This record gives sequence, C-alpha cells and structure tokens, in this order.
Amino acid sequence: MRLLLDQQLSRRLLPRLANVFPDSQHTSGLGLSRGSDTEVFMAARQGGYVLVTMDADFVGLSARFGRPPLVAHLRIGNSAVGDVERTLRGAAATLAAAWADPAVQLVEILPQGQQDPSQAQ
Repeated sequence: MRLLLDQQLSRRLLPRLANVFPDSQHTSGLGLSRGSDTEVFMAARQGGYVLVTMDADFVGLSARFGRPPLVAHLRIGNSAVGDVERTLRGAAATLAAAWADPAVQLVEILPQGQQDPSQAQ
C-alpha cells in the first residue's frame, strides 16, 4: 500500500514513513505541486495510491468519483511533522483494512489516541 501525500503535508514525511508505507510519493514528486484537487485525485487513482490529505475537498471528490483511490482524511489540524508521522503510523492497520475492502472509499483519521476503526466508510 503506497501513499500519495497532498500539498498540505510535508515531503519530510516520506523518509520517516518509508518502512511502513514504502514507495509512497508526495504530490511535488509527481509534478503536482500546483495541481488541482481533481488532478491530484486522478493521479492517485491512476497510480494506485491511498490519497492522504487534510483537505475536506477530497472527501467530496471521493463521494463524486468513488474508489479508487481510497482517501485518508487526516482530521488533525495544523500539526508538527512528528505528530503527523505518529498519527499515520498509528492508523496503519486501519488503512490496511480499508485498502483490502473495495467497498471502503474514505477513512477519517483522528489524532493519535482518538482513532476509531468504525470511522472507515
């Protein structure tokens, strides 16, 4: 399972998460630093990524276009890179379960310690 981190997330997360989410990318690495939400969504779809975002617009795109991609909506507000890393590591099992279930389009990821597996939709 590979992640595509959107523009709002730091590129510095990639090496920090490489042992859990190998071969992940940042939108900047795909030439999408200034890409529209739809362009990013479609790149995630075509590339087979889980789209990780803090942007609620992607929730709407997921409802409109369906899966793929699986959208992981981080609901953690502005956070330090280390906090985002810990949150994604803590959500790895939830993301893997959602990835394995093609009926799941969206996973809401809450701050570490508040993760609720029933949030997978």
